[in-house]
Amino acid sequence: MNIDIQNYVMLSIQLFNCDGCWFDFAILVNENFKEPEIIGFNFEIRFMDSNPTKFLRFDLNLPEHNNEDKGKRFHIHPGNDDFMIHASPMSPLEILHLFLYDLKIPERPRS
Repeated sequence: MNIDIQNYVMLSIQLFNCDGCWFDFAILVNENFKEPEIIGFNFEIRFMDSNPTKFLRFDLNLPEHNNEDKGKRFHIHPGNDDFMIHASPMSPLEILHLFLYDLKIPERPRS
């Protein structure tokens, strides 16, 4: 499957939350189907400087990305682009809800 970007819509937004963190996300959607189909996305939250983990990113790579061969098309980067953890797929709304309401940032994170 070759992805022709001209047939898709990209949405990219940057937001802040009340804990002093900020996050952004980008979603690639195919609007050619009767129901829009999410092709890929990334959601990244960046933590305050005092947090030893600088960011957390959830990625759904495009089809045929080399991570798909490894079974890691959907994965998480916990503070390092070179380190990824396979994860059960989450919808963009589940991740957005996590970033806004459920992600607890400890006052004194463990290192």
